[in-house]
Amino acid sequence: MTLFINGRSFYGRSAVASHAGTVSKVVRDNGRLLTVRTSVRAGSRNGVFAFRVVLTDGEWCRVRYSQIA
Repeated sequence: MTLFINGRSFYGRSAVASHAGTVSKVVRDNGRLLTVRTSVRAGSRNGVFAFRVVLTDGEWCRVRYSQIA
């Protein structure tokens, strides 16, 4: 699944982390839009989780999402 996160200051190597069973990788960042490719392991539980987005300057934020497999 490809996910797009709107915001600002998405420059350099932003990192994305989530709960166990979810693998996320930043594919592209252009300052205002962060493109993240995400895959979920089979059998991973459903629910509401949060991505933790860490910017290059050390600031971070959380983006909540619902996982329904």
